[in-house]
Amino acid sequence: MADVALTADQVGQVVTYVAPGFVALLGYRARFPRPDRPPGEVLIVSAVLSLPLVAIASLLPGNQRPTQLGYVALLVLGSGALGYLVAWLRGTEWARSGLARVLDYRQEPEGSIYAQTLKKLPPDSPVTVEFKDGRLVSGTPPQRARA
Repeated sequence: MADVALTADQVGQVVTYVAPGFVALLGYRARFPRPDRPPGEVLIVSAVLSLPLVAIASLLPGNQRPTQLGYVALLVLGSGALGYLVAWLRGTEWARSGLARVLDYRQEPEGSIYAQTLKKLPPDSPVTVEFKDGRLVSGTPPQRARA
């Protein structure tokens, strides 16, 4: 079997088609945390989101290469900012009502209250839940529930 040798440019090209979408997802999740998704799904969504971002960045004048710091910084920082901006827009009342009216899409962008609350707690924090009937349940949530 022959050894495969990749140049920094070739590795950078592969990363360029995944990283911007991943950073855009991180920007969106900074505003609306969600449970973690399977790694394969994250990879596919990241690649799909990266394609238009890389296409837009390629419209810049000059020759963009994944080994150029300015190009990479603009692509990554712009993707994160764009992800956060989309989340901010998605959280506005007019976007919620517009999506409900036009596309009949009524899913709220926020994750569950459970996930939002537990994500902010340290791993060993005790939690007490009071049910409507007055019963109390206390304990430390499992690590996987913090996503």
